[in-house]
Amino acid sequence: QGYNWGQYNLAIMYYNGKFLKKNYKKAFELYRLSANQENADAQNRLANMYYSGKGIRQDYSQALYWYKKSANNGFHWAQYNLADMYYTGKKVSQDYNKAFKWYEQSAKQNNEEAQNMLGIMYRDGKGTKKDNVKALHYFEKSAENNFNAAFLQLGYMYRGGLGVEKNNIKAFEYFVKASDLNNYKAKCELAKIYLDGLEVK
Repeated sequence: QGYNWGQYNLAIMYYNGKFLKKNYKKAFELYRLSANQENADAQNRLANMYYSGKGIRQDYSQALYWYKKSANNGFHWAQYNLADMYYTGKKVSQDYNKAFKWYEQSAKQNNEEAQNMLGIMYRDGKGTKKDNVKALHYFEKSAENNFNAAFLQLGYMYRGGLGVEKNNIKAFEYFVKASDLNNYKAKCELAKIYLDGLEVK
């Protein structure tokens, strides 16, 4: 039985082509060996390869299986990826309740993308009761981790007065922060503001 972290690290080198020639098939085999020894990180990466079809034939059912294994072993990115499958309904029955559950688990481990998605689900009332105050809280948590989409969402919240007093100046500032982090939608929002000559007040 091999040392699973050694297999995992070697797989990363093959996958990224760092110090070794890029080889997705070898990366897949090494991730699989490590994943079978309950390495949660490797389980998530194996799921990613099944999902994308790199190094192996694309298989969403296997991706779901390994995301679940990794998520149940506590790996926050697998929890996020599993939630994303349920949220989008891509190759799995759409289930907002399950999506919310796994986003929440991931967010508890300070995953900024999961925090942002929890904010969206609270705002939209998907998988949970609509709550703009909680939505704002999770957007702020995600923004604290410098996630660009969270700044965009905070801009929307302040512009619409959702869970907070309406404030166009703060909304504008958040759109600028998101834009500075290369968020395309924020750039579009700023373009609208400049083109329409909207007052920021």
